Amino acid sequence: MRTILILFLSMSICLSIIGCENKEITSKKVSRAITENITKENSLKYFFKNKERGFAEGTLKLDIKGLKEKKNYDLYWGDGSGALKKYSKICQLKLSPNDSAKSYDFISTNLIPNEATRVVAINNNKIKYDFKIPKYKRIIEERLFRFGLLSDVHIDANDNDKAESVADFKRAILHFKKQKADFIGISGDTTTDGRLIDMKKYRNVIDDNAGSLPIYVSRGNHDCKNDANNLNLYKEYIESNGQYFEKRINNEIFLFMGLDSYDYQLNSFTEEQMTWFENKMEKYKDQRVFVFEHVFIGPTGNAGDLYPYGNGGFIFEGDNISNRFKKCIDTYKNVVFISGHSHLAFDLQRISDDANCAESTDERCNRVHVPGGSRPRVNSIDTPDNKSNTVNNLKGSQGYLVNVYKDYITLEGIDFQKGKYLPLAQYIIKTK
Repeated sequence: MRTILILFLSMSICLSIIGCENKEITSKKVSRAITENITKENSLKYFFKNKERGFAEGTLKLDIKGLKEKKNYDLYWGDGSGALKKYSKICQLKLSPNDSAKSYDFISTNLIPNEATRVVAINNNKIKYDFKIPKYKRIIEERLFRFGLLSDVHIDANDNDKAESVADFKRAILHFKKQKADFIGISGDTTTDGRLIDMKKYRNVIDDNAGSLPIYVSRGNHDCKNDANNLNLYKEYIESNGQYFEKRINNEIFLFMGLDSYDYQLNSFTEEQMTWFENKMEKYKDQRVFVFEHVFIGPTGNAGDLYPYGNGGFIFEGDNISNRFKKCIDTYKNVVFISGHSHLAFDLQRISDDANCAESTDERCNRVHVPGGSRPRVNSIDTPDNKSNTVNNLKGSQGYLVNVYKDYITLEGIDFQKGKYLPLAQYIIKTK
């Protein structure tokens, strides 16, 4: 009797387990069926090119079956609460019954923002579709530090200041303070005319707004004009460290290479300065080095050769010292080279993937170009080269918030006037 009872209990337990397993299988099938139905009929899909954390490279595709009328969908980075408010839209996809699927491509260096857990498609102010970003694509590493990045501030002390340069500079400083940046780096052209009144205005904006936030400047060609050409005045009002100097910040090396002349194509740097730079490059060849210099040296910073004085995309030409500088930048792949000068806006990425930044190659180091901190430039005709383009100066101000990690950096491109981060200008660059 005892044996029969044990057998009966054993069979009951087995049947119970089988029943649970069947319920679980049924539940999974239902869940999968729902997912597949959404995917096939009405869906926002994201096809990643790789599994590396933080890299946005891939294609967003909105594929809606049975659409009966034209509809526009705005795509945003989002989280559990909806669209991320500090980001402008990724793109707008215009769908019609005859062409119900549309897509948007992220380039190889584009970044998935840390705060983003999904992408949302919005129509009539309502989220219609979304895509949840897998956890394996999100950055989990702790940031080492961060800094603000500007160029071509071009402060104009005239009362009319049509470019709104003073207001834009103040806005940028306050933004970086709010984001708890460790410092602000400016790759040149702090004023438009280098007059004493411009330099004093520049210093007043800093004194009134920056507080304890350090600001370091790499001297630009406009910082070699008029009164600013007097290095003592320049050091008093713009950069106390002088024309070229080194900073060690959070155990990272920062080298600032200021120009020696407004006519930089003939007199870029002094012999003493160039020797100093070459020695530093060799000394720190096994470390990550951030180099600030005003003028771009390659296609990054001159999308489609739009800059009117670009010499085919290479701005330094002619003298031996410039060639020595270019050789250093080309040789040492541990460098993150930061420049400005052309003012070309983030939007020019639509012409060239490396318009704003690029990872190192066999020919050149990592490069970052900073758009105009005052009056960014765009081309007036959307063509891939400059044959029929003219360059327009716009009101506005753009820059980066740079996050430094152990083996890479992320660049968060900002439109300061709109107070928005620009999805097309979010980048991630491996630096080691």
